Amino acid sequence: MKTLQFFGALAALVSISAALHAQDNLIAGWDFSPYRAGYSAVGNDYTGVDTLWANFSGIDTLGTTNGFCGPNDYHFGTFYYNGQYGSSQMIDTASPFAVFWAATGDLTSNDEAAANPYYEGGTFNSTAKRSLLTSEGQATVNAYSVQFVAELSGQSFVFAANLGEDAAEIGNGWTFSYAGKMLAGGSTTISWSYSTDGSSYTDMGITHTLTTVDTRYELTADDLGELDGASEVYIRGTLGTISTQLGYIPLLDNVAIRATVEAAPTGDLFGGEPYGDLGWYYSEWFKWYWPLPGVDNAYFSPKMGWIYAKADEDSDGVWIWAHDTGLKWTWFYTEPDLYPLVYNTRTQRWERVR
Repeated sequence: MKTLQFFGALAALVSISAALHAQDNLIAGWDFSPYRAGYSAVGNDYTGVDTLWANFSGIDTLGTTNGFCGPNDYHFGTFYYNGQYGSSQMIDTASPFAVFWAATGDLTSNDEAAANPYYEGGTFNSTAKRSLLTSEGQATVNAYSVQFVAELSGQSFVFAANLGEDAAEIGNGWTFSYAGKMLAGGSTTISWSYSTDGSSYTDMGITHTLTTVDTRYELTADDLGELDGASEVYIRGTLGTISTQLGYIPLLDNVAIRATVEAAPTGDLFGGEPYGDLGWYYSEWFKWYWPLPGVDNAYFSPKMGWIYAKADEDSDGVWIWAHDTGLKWTWFYTEPDLYPLVYNTRTQRWERVR
């Protein structure tokens, strides 16, 4: 009976975790609406910038959890065109008005890629975004896409995304998508590479050709399979030749980096060594235990019975979900230097495992 109760409790924990994490989510998205007057400037004071924060994210839990990020939030993504992380120095922030950087009007392709748990059903071009972005501190919300003029031929830009500072999670199934077209004529190309550190890039051998048709382009999970398990990714685009002819200018909009966020593998929380051929382990401090095959962090302990364990984020301690002496499921806390003393969160007292 205890075993069945344990699996029922474990299933509940796993389902909650899965609901929060194991789903495709928008990590970082850009609609380029913070730009001012068509230039590489933002804010009411028209501050010149050579990077741009991602203003959409489905993992943003700072401030108002509405699927948007303001200029003062933690940025789960950044658009680089300043010479950092493999990008080219495209804009001089001291003279941000020297290059016409943003084109008036939104592209419509890849609109749905903005959807996330906090902005479910929402799009990059939704009329609802204006008030939501404003509430996050974005000074203006303009209908812009980013454009690259002829003098930027052969140069590179980078879109970076991460799961948060000191993330204890990883991303799998990374994808990158965007809307692209030529402003009024001609065509050009963008060649793609990726990195997990912003320094060493892998050439994907993939080139997209932009035409005058507003089109959705994507680097699929298969294309980016080498990024599985990463908590930080960099996607670099290198521009082909851009014509000097009037209007022959490539535009990008509605950029989205998505992934399925999962808990990072924790390894053996008790630091034990295998003993014999029956799956048992022995730890210097936790003593004997048997990991349940195929289920992360589930164990059988001769002293505590069936348990589920997870590492404490702020110490070297371990949280253990187990039966207490009152046959109630509860969380216990302990550390290698304290065990067999454990803290029972139900009774709010320290107990000795016997």
